[in-house]
Order: sequence, then structure tokens, then C-alpha cells
Amino acid sequence: MLVRRLKTDSLVETNQILTLNESGVGPLTPTGMKTVGDENEFEFDETLPLPSKTAIVVKDSDPQPQNSTKVCSGTIWVSSVQTACTAWRPN
Repeated sequence: MLVRRLKTDSLVETNQILTLNESGVGPLTPTGMKTVGDENEFEFDETLPLPSKTAIVVKDSDPQPQNSTKVCSGTIWVSSVQTACTAWRPN
């Protein structure tokens, strides 16, 4: 399932959308985070079981979470600025 979000979303809002969809739809895919024009696009796999721990998106310029596994990475809009980010799932 594809979810498109506004480029004005903050990182907090992005993570809220990620949590909502991973908790109800399925996990974020390995290629599931990118920009499409003036929007962010996230892809969730409806065929896989819901993850027990939801992923979080972190700016690549910030410290990366320990004890986590990389889900995907890409450049997305964060508060209207294209930003390199990575989604991590806690182990």
C-alpha cells in the first residue's frame, strides 16, 4: 500500500504516520521511502505480518539508534527541506 504525505510534515509527523501504518497495514518495505514531486511516498507490505516494533525515521545527520536494524533509506521531505533519512526498526 502506498501512502503519500505532504512535504511540510515534520519528522515527528512522519514517524506518527509510519507508526500508524505499520501497526495497521504492514511493515515499511526496503524501498519504501522516497519523494515524488512535492510529496513523500511510503510503501507498506500488506502481505507480511504486522511488526512487533514499528520503525522510526531518523535524519542521517543525527545519531543513528543503537540495537536497531536498517529498514530503508532515502531522501525525503522533512519540514519542506529534502533530507537524507534512514528508517530503523528496534531489535
